[in-house]
Amino acid sequence: MTISLMGEPSPQLVQDIERIWRHGPPDAREALIYGIARYVSKVAELSISDTELRAMQRFFEPKDAIERYERIRDESGRCEDEWRDDSVASFLRRRTCCLWWN
Repeated sequence: MTISLMGEPSPQLVQDIERIWRHGPPDAREALIYGIARYVSKVAELSISDTELRAMQRFFEPKDAIERYERIRDESGRCEDEWRDDSVASFLRRRTCCLWWN
C-alpha cells in the first residue's frame, strides 16, 4: 500500500485497506496501525492522508473506529487531547455516526 495524495480513494485502495484491516495478514494490519500511531506520536495529529481516511470510512463500523482510536491512544504516547478531534471527525464524516467516544 502506498500513501496517496488527497482526494477520493480509488476502489482498489479501499479494497486493499479493507483486506488488510479485516483479513490480515496480522503483520500487515499491525503495520497499518503502527504507521498511524507513529505519525500521531511525531506530530500529535492524525497524519494519515485524507485519502486513506476516506477509504477507511467506506467500510469502518463503529467497532473498527473504536479499535483504531484505542490502538492510537495506547501506542502513540501522546495526550489524547492533541489528536482526538481529528480521530472523531474522521469517523463522523462517515454516513452512520455514533457517539462512541463518550
